[in-house]
Amino acid sequence: MKIAIQESSLPGETILQKMKTAQKIGIEGIEVSSDGLHTRNEEVLGAMEATGVRIAAVNAGATHLLHPEFSHREKALVTLRTAMTDALDIGADGVVFIPHYSTSAVLPDLRPYKSAIEMEGELLVAQLRATLTDLAYALGSQLYMLAVSKQRAHLINTLYQAYVIRDKIDHHPHLTLAAELCDMQSEEDDPVGALVDYGAHLGYVHIADTSHRLPGHGDMNFNTILSALKMNAYDGWLTLTCNVPNIDDPTYVDDLSASVAMLNAAMS
Repeated sequence: MKIAIQESSLPGETILQKMKTAQKIGIEGIEVSSDGLHTRNEEVLGAMEATGVRIAAVNAGATHLLHPEFSHREKALVTLRTAMTDALDIGADGVVFIPHYSTSAVLPDLRPYKSAIEMEGELLVAQLRATLTDLAYALGSQLYMLAVSKQRAHLINTLYQAYVIRDKIDHHPHLTLAAELCDMQSEEDDPVGALVDYGAHLGYVHIADTSHRLPGHGDMNFNTILSALKMNAYDGWLTLTCNVPNIDDPTYVDDLSASVAMLNAAMS
């Protein structure tokens, strides 16, 4: 396992400044947003060469693959295709995404024929099977489908739900699951058990303590969590996704460094 961090969680005005901070405290990778990334590729590549820090993944955020309007679904496909292309250009391992951002159903409830969530699940399977996984294969890219809390998405809140979608596309090797450890605390009956049960399907992990704080600043047991990941021989990224209200406070980097040291100790 390797530790990364979202670009927005590092102090600095430029990607080079952020990567220098990451390098200093032993963070190996950075997750970058897909927004406008194609205009920054040269800057990112230069910072990588100067520091040796990698790009862990490109985050395409919450797409609209399930929008009832075709034009919005097409825009989501373009967003993911561009993100995958940019990921390849900067050597990122893959693209992490949320299939749709909505806290309620976006397709009609047609029971007794099919419920809204069944309609959404089938549409997502069709989008993945018909376009996205073949495109990822053709490009040689990887997609990480993120399960998040109900406060962020109506569909795919648990690893089991994400697994069901992957199962319906025959466990395509270019689409694996992404876990959001903080959200799992509210969505999973047994978060550690879910990591054990579905860890073999994980390709990417977002890591933060309770309330999206730095690891070690809440009540999560990272020794138990990392042990669960080890049971499935998970060797991907652990990407810090923390809310940082004090990013310009000089003590923040010290706290971040302490969190990285704690995670390294738990991994050893």
